[in-house]
Amino acid sequence: MDRGRRFICLAAGRGSRFGGLGCYLQKCMYPIDLTPFLELSVAAVADYAVDGDELVLVENVHGEQIRAYFGDRYGGLKIRYVQQAQPNGTADALRAALAGDPRDTVVWLADALVRSSDLDVLSSSSGSVVLAGAPPGHDSNPNIRLELDGDAVLRCWGGSGDLADRGLWHLRSEAVPGFLATRPPDEGEDRMLIAVQAMIDGGHDVRCVRTGEWIHLGGVDPTPEEHVRSVVDRVRPLVRDLEVRCH
Repeated sequence: MDRGRRFICLAAGRGSRFGGLGCYLQKCMYPIDLTPFLELSVAAVADYAVDGDELVLVENVHGEQIRAYFGDRYGGLKIRYVQQAQPNGTADALRAALAGDPRDTVVWLADALVRSSDLDVLSSSSGSVVLAGAPPGHDSNPNIRLELDGDAVLRCWGGSGDLADRGLWHLRSEAVPGFLATRPPDEGEDRMLIAVQAMIDGGHDVRCVRTGEWIHLGGVDPTPEEHVRSVVDRVRPLVRDLEVRCH
C-alpha cells in the first residue's frame, strides 16, 4: 500500500541574511501578529494534503522553536522531524530527509510562502522534477535565474531568463534516486539548485511552472528588518483568514 506523498520543509538555515533577528529566532518562525510565518505554508499544505500524506520539517538552528509550536500533527497532517547534523546546504538537508525513500515529494524553503494554489500549479506539470518560477526580486541572487526552452529547464543555476527559482520543488518518485545520486560540490555550499542542475546535465526531465508572487523573508534591501516589515504587510490578510478558519 502506498504511504502517500511527502512534503518536506527545509527549516535548518542559520538565518545569516536575517540580521540581528536571527540571533534569537528561527527565521521561519517570525510572528505575523500572533502567527508564525511558517504556519501560513503549513496550513496551505494541510489543506492540500490527503490521508496518508506527511510533513517532514528539517531543522537545526533554533529547531526547538519549530518542534514546540507544531508538535507531531497540524490538523489532520502528521508531522515528522529530521535534524540536519550540520547546516551544509539545502541539498544536504533534503538528502537527510529523504533517507533513501523514493516517494513523491514536494519540497520548499521555510522562509518562502507557499499557498495551496502554488501546489495546484506545481502538480500540473509532467516533469519528473518541477521547479516553481516567479519574477525575481531586485536583490535576489542572480545565480537562481532560470533559463528555459518552453517549460523545459535548461539551466536553474546561473541561467539568464526572466524568472527565478522561488524555492518550491516537486520531485516525482522516479526522480528521487537521481537526486540522491548527485554528489555535493568539492567546495562551497551543497545547494539544491546545483544538484538539480547536475540532474539536468545528466538528462533528467526538469520543468518549470510559473506560480504566484514570490514572498519570502530572506531579502536584505534596504535592511533585513525593513524587508520583514514589508512581508508582514503583504501577508497579514492571509493571517486574518487563517485565524477565522482556525477559530
